[in-house]
Amino acid sequence: MDPTQLGPHLTPILTISILVSLLKPFIEQTCPPVAPLHDALIRLLAITLGLTGMVLHYSLHTQHISGPGIENALGSGLLAGVGAILTYHLVSGSLFPTTKPT
Repeated sequence: MDPTQLGPHLTPILTISILVSLLKPFIEQTCPPVAPLHDALIRLLAITLGLTGMVLHYSLHTQHISGPGIENALGSGLLAGVGAILTYHLVSGSLFPTTKPT
């Protein structure tokens, strides 16, 4: 893959990561970080933003909406949402848990 092709793939991932980090303080007012469903709620938000964002992007930039086009947009949105989750874990340092020597 040519490095110039990375921009269109990374833009939705970084956008979702930024939006989730902006919305996270508001979510944590009702669902504190120690709540059992906190992480699942944050992940659900990232995937939902990815799916709706890519379908909306497809709908706004096409003349004729088609089934394969929606399917492609949903796949891209799922990939962007999961990529945003992985980006968060990579940046926060929680992707590869380390154990302390005893």
